[in-house]
Amino acid sequence: MATQKNDLTPRQQHFCRCVASGMAQAQAYREAYDCVDGSLSKTQQESASRLMSRPKVRARVEALIRQKERGLIAASLSDREHVLKTFRDMIDEGSTDQSRLRAAELLGKNHRCVH
Repeated sequence: MATQKNDLTPRQQHFCRCVASGMAQAQAYREAYDCVDGSLSKTQQESASRLMSRPKVRARVEALIRQKERGLIAASLSDREHVLKTFRDMIDEGSTDQSRLRAAELLGKNHRCVH
């Protein structure tokens, strides 16, 4: 039964999530559709390919990949901000002149790479 949100069945949704997470299409098909061990690999590959060729399935996979990429970018920016804050704190509160100077040097190198 299809959902009203995007007209994909739960199995199609599961297939999309598997493909977006990096699984090969045939492997994602086997995962989503609980294929038995005796079924032909070629048949599974063909079924996965047909499923992936559907516009709504392809669009959902692409949307999931974009969502994943946005999350990775956000996490990366958060980590970067944490590192920069640590450098700034070390400059202000470092225990030795050498540690403050090193923190300033690293902060400067980081700034140079961004711009």
